[in-house]
Order: sequence, then structure tokens, then C-alpha cells
Amino acid sequence: MAIVLCVPGARPFPDPRHAAFVGEGREAIVPDSRRPTVVAAFTRESYRPGRVARLVFTDHATAVTMQIYRAGTKPTPLLGPNDVMRGTAVSEPVDLGPVSRNSTRKVAIGTWASGVYFAKLTAPGGRIGYAPFVLAPRTLGVHKVAVVIPTQTWQAYNFRDSNGDGHGDTWYAGWNQRTARLGRPFLHRGTPPHWKSNDLPFLEWVEANDFGADYLADSDLGSVRTGARLRAAYRLVVFPSHEEYVTTHEYDIVHAYRNRGGHLIFLSANNFFWRIVRHGNVMTKTRRWASSAVPRPR
Repeated sequence: MAIVLCVPGARPFPDPRHAAFVGEGREAIVPDSRRPTVVAAFTRESYRPGRVARLVFTDHATAVTMQIYRAGTKPTPLLGPNDVMRGTAVSEPVDLGPVSRNSTRKVAIGTWASGVYFAKLTAPGGRIGYAPFVLAPRTLGVHKVAVVIPTQTWQAYNFRDSNGDGHGDTWYAGWNQRTARLGRPFLHRGTPPHWKSNDLPFLEWVEANDFGADYLADSDLGSVRTGARLRAAYRLVVFPSHEEYVTTHEYDIVHAYRNRGGHLIFLSANNFFWRIVRHGNVMTKTRRWASSAVPRPR
């Protein structure tokens, strides 16, 4: 069940009936965008201000230009295309030159505010691609509210076939597959799955109302050592989208945070539904939390 967040004086939150929330089971395979693209992805889900990121390309282009944008700062038409990311530029365009498969470019991350960002990549022939990432705060607790972006669920619903075996590199591509890879480019020119319906409306609402928050990827939440540390940093943790796949440590951290008086808001369905194990850039789906020998509270 989704909870609709109402804040006095705030602009209305988008109607959740317009959101295509997805649940457990085989996901419908949506055909990839046919528009010309540049395929690339950052190797990590999130970065800190002032760090250097690695952007890996998986195709060829004679010349690529890159510009970094913050997402959610410009209203997006509900009926617009699903393979477009919009935002406000936070950097000047940079000429990356020619790229080839598996070539890497280092990207300097600015001292920007925490949020969801993306690199917009353009190349001759009208080619456009996006490479999103979360910019976490330099330290936890810059704001007293944290927003967790479901980067693990993004990749679970990513049907890109990076290893070329004819099947998407995710368990949704076949019932006998139990792994999904992180660090892959997304289909639809790099736009995360269900971005326009699940993630973007909340980001636009937060930006429109000028709410301050720290943004965390799943990997950032997983790196917090204890629930006490999370509680000391934040009075509220918001899960705005489909936080379906979490590790045991993530579950334990959030459970302990709540038991210490921390507040939680879930704005989607099937949160903390499946247990996963992460080994490097590979997630393995193990079991539903509710089917454990001792079911965990949800």
C-alpha cells in the first residue's frame, strides 16, 4: 500500500494512480527505444562531492560531448517519451573525443548538493544517452531527512543483455536466473526503468517545494555501519519508489533505526520484499523475506 505524503503549504504530490508501480513476478519486457543513443554507465551507484567517477562506454562514437545535470528540477510532461531525462545543467559541456567499447573516461564530480544526477552524452547523428548516478552527501546528516533511491531495483528491472547471450542480465528475463548485474547501462538511452512514473514525480515534488534532503543509493544505505549511526544522522528516512530488493544488512540497519525512534515513509509497494546478496557488481536473489524461517516484520 502506498502512503500519500501531504505537507501543509506544499505543492500537491502527483497522483499515485498515474504511477506504474510494479510488483513481484515476471516483468513485461518493454522494447528498447529505437532512437539513436550513446551507451555508457558509471561503475558505481553513487559518488561523493569532489570525487572522481569512472564512466564506461559500451559502443563506438567518433566524438562524444558530456554535460552533467541534476534530475527533477524541471517538470516533465506525463505523456512525454520514456527515454528522456531532463534537469538543470551543473557543468559545462566537455568534449570526450572518440570512444570505443570498454573505453573509460574519468569524470570529476563537483561540490554539488546531494541529489540524483545524470551525464547527458551526445554524439553525431542525433545520438543521445544518459548515465545516472546518486550524489550522496559528503557525510551523513547534512540534512535531517534522507531519501533512498532504489538503485538495486533499477538494475533488477534492467533487461539489457550486456554479456550477449540473448537474455537480459536479470532474474526477470527467466525463472531459472537468480542474478542481476549492477553497473550496467540502462535501456531506453540510459533512463532507469519506470523512471518517469516511479522516481521522477517525487523528485520534482521535492524540488518544487525546496525541501532539503540527503540522497542515498542502496549502496550508501548498505555502508552505514549501525542503525544507531543512521538514527543519529536522520530523523526521517524516505523510500519514495520501489525498494523491493535489499540485503540483510540494509534490512537490519533500517529495522534498528526504526526501533531507536527513527521515522520511515514508504511511497510505493513491495518494499523489502526480496533478500539479495551482493558480491561485487553481482546481486543474487535468495528468498522472500516473508518466507524466512522466522519471518521478518514488514
